[in-house]
Amino acid sequence: MLTMDDYTHHPQFDLSQITEFVFLRTNLCCLTRSHIQILLDLGVTAEIDLEREWQDTAPDKVYVHCQYGHGHSPTLVAAFLISQGKTVTEAVDTIKAARPEIHLEDVQLKALEKHYEKINE
Repeated sequence: MLTMDDYTHHPQFDLSQITEFVFLRTNLCCLTRSHIQILLDLGVTAEIDLEREWQDTAPDKVYVHCQYGHGHSPTLVAAFLISQGKTVTEAVDTIKAARPEIHLEDVQLKALEKHYEKINE
């Protein structure tokens, strides 16, 4: 079975492991090559696709992506981490530690704050 280390120097794959079971990445590489086998090799069996433009069929790890993996998908992963007990800052910092290029918009951060408040009422 392949590991994350097998893909750390692969510029097209651009995959970040956020937790033991959650990966985040861009989907741009997948327009030119199939990524299914690589994901299966990493143990990924579910995909959350936040794109409207591109549909692909993929394979108890979860792969979350949007077009670049910088805004929409990190927001969703942060919401998940918040639901698991992290604060907004902890969730965003966890993702940034694995994927420093993320940049959430103010509206996304405000939505995460509301999500956090709702969970902790």
